[in-house]
Amino acid sequence: MGQAAIHIPLSPLDHIAPPFYPPFSLYLPIQSGVSPTCAFRILHEGLHRTFVQLPWLNGKVQQCNPDTPGWRPGQLEIVYNAVDINGPRPYQLKFNEPQQSISYDELQESAFPIEAFAYETLMWAPFIADINNGCEVFVAQANFIPGGCILTSAICHPASDGTGFAHILKYWADNCNAVQSQSAEYKVLPPEISDRKILERIWAEEGTDVSLQETKSETWRILGIDPRSVLSPEQNGDCVQPERPSETGHTSARGVVKSAVFYISPANVTTLRDDCDKIPGTTPVFVNDAICALIWRCLLKARTAKLVKQNGVKAYLGLAIDGRYNFSPSLPPAYLGNFALGNMSSLPLSDLVSPDITIGSVARTIHNSASYINAPGALMAAYTLARQIPDFRLMLAQAPAGDNYTMWISSLLPLPIPSLCFGDSKFGNGGKPEAIRPLMVAQMQHLLGLDFCIILPKGAHGGVEFVASLSEEEMALLLEDEDFGRYVMFVS
Repeated sequence: MGQAAIHIPLSPLDHIAPPFYPPFSLYLPIQSGVSPTCAFRILHEGLHRTFVQLPWLNGKVQQCNPDTPGWRPGQLEIVYNAVDINGPRPYQLKFNEPQQSISYDELQESAFPIEAFAYETLMWAPFIADINNGCEVFVAQANFIPGGCILTSAICHPASDGTGFAHILKYWADNCNAVQSQSAEYKVLPPEISDRKILERIWAEEGTDVSLQETKSETWRILGIDPRSVLSPEQNGDCVQPERPSETGHTSARGVVKSAVFYISPANVTTLRDDCDKIPGTTPVFVNDAICALIWRCLLKARTAKLVKQNGVKAYLGLAIDGRYNFSPSLPPAYLGNFALGNMSSLPLSDLVSPDITIGSVARTIHNSASYINAPGALMAAYTLARQIPDFRLMLAQAPAGDNYTMWISSLLPLPIPSLCFGDSKFGNGGKPEAIRPLMVAQMQHLLGLDFCIILPKGAHGGVEFVASLSEEEMALLLEDEDFGRYVMFVS
């Protein structure tokens, strides 16, 4: 008889993440004379080894049975079976050879443009995960073109966040490297990095029980929950749930938007940071604060240049903050569950786009807005709140309702993606990806019409790339912006 399936209820913080597959493509050159079939065999075997190490990656995300102990409405789980080291290789990785007549060298010469291929060409799984019917935890597709491979992969967001996904890619790359060196050894990974109960155990030892009514408003904001929907549901449509994304997407009044890649050189990263620190008597801001301030201010200026600036209108900036390091020393930095929490900054729109405000002032606003979330005990308080929410459907992260001036920036700056090594016997560039690109078009179609930008992991050269989607008119205005042009170069 086969072994019984293993069910892992997801943690409260896993339920903040929307049911997306956020897909990223790694651009890997292939050594001359290596066939796509040979390269795929390496990637396939490496992923199988990763599934042996982390068998839940081979599972599905689905709704929990209401009979599950501690069940709450909206409770999700991962269900999986043990992975046999000699068993079938993962079906989750597909082989593909796109029909377009474009080579890796041509993509490289044009700086790996975002929209060279349609989403459906590079990824077999839909962007919206069908959790109600059960969906794969991990999906991937190896797309072979002359001279290279576009390796596209994603994890169902309730199963892991960007930091966790980066660790998983590292394990996969290391295993591909081991396959090429003909190493039979399997690195045993610490079980606690996959343990969805570890947050609850840490809370039991270090947390303090605080009632929902006594919870500070700042703590509710960390989770992105309106307290009225929980404390006074009878005044809010009997606890009306936020709508989950649908396949219909969002029709933008901005017209057709296209994704573009921009680059800040190492020297300009330093200059931008120094320029933001010229306010006397203030502590230094982080590089991430400075880059986010530049993007927020300049893109909103282009976005609203021809709109009437109404008095009292606020612009919001949503940023995800990795809470692994500030929650507890007992939480492994490589914890693979979700621990990205939201930080929302705001400024009057008229101030944000005014020529009288400096990028340094905007960076200071972003820096200061994160002071509470970084304070000792703040994330423990957030988890205390999350574990008490009676309906997990209330935890799906929401933007300020009905706001046309909200921007979300996903900063992957500290993630070591460019240093991944898939092995150099079959892959070029020492086995390291030459670029990473999000499949931005799909994300723009489904992110409820909000401006969305991704800051990519810092390259080995020290420069920073970011991706934004703009209309043709907005792009023209952005490229004319003196503040933007002082630091940023248009790439593709």
